[in-house]
Amino acid sequence: MPAQCNSLHFRLRRMINKWRNLYFLHTRKIADWRHVMVREFDTPSPNKLFARHFMPFWLNDIDEMIAQTGLDPRGFHFIDAGCGKGIVTLYVRENMPFASISGFDFVPEFIDIAGMNHRQSTITGPIDFFIGDAAEWRLDDKRWFVFLYNPFGKEILDRFLQNNYRMLNKHQSIIAYGNCIELDTVLAYPHRQCIRLPHIRSAMILF
Repeated sequence: MPAQCNSLHFRLRRMINKWRNLYFLHTRKIADWRHVMVREFDTPSPNKLFARHFMPFWLNDIDEMIAQTGLDPRGFHFIDAGCGKGIVTLYVRENMPFASISGFDFVPEFIDIAGMNHRQSTITGPIDFFIGDAAEWRLDDKRWFVFLYNPFGKEILDRFLQNNYRMLNKHQSIIAYGNCIELDTVLAYPHRQCIRLPHIRSAMILF
């Protein structure tokens, strides 16, 4: 019975999340949110070998992840590392008053689509979408809220952390890690707290 209840709960939660995502996408007139497999990525980067396919994150889970920290978004700069077509970035722009909002991806087509989605949607307010490779990117000297929806494997995640740990630690930044299958890689770096959310396969790492 417990296993059956857990399975029923998972199916119900999945149905609610799917409905919430579709409602947001359609009512905000977001044009392109189709899943894309890695083999379809049009990029010359050798880091494609370590990429994960694109699919939108459950938006309900974003709300829960941020609520768990009790943070005031106005004190953080939000960046979606591996933003794909910008769905999460757009949702955050509409719903959360971060000091600034940006997203980057190493697939140029995704950044073009993210910009198009923003322009054609009902969502107003600035978003900086830009081409960038997480393996090489250096964060500016700010307090960051870094969102990762499992966009790349351990190799790229570790390089991103090597390049940016000093800045993350300096400003007591946060990494919100969805589908956190490489969580041990992040936790290998000194941090203040890790808030695990196993029911949504996510974690919040506070530096």
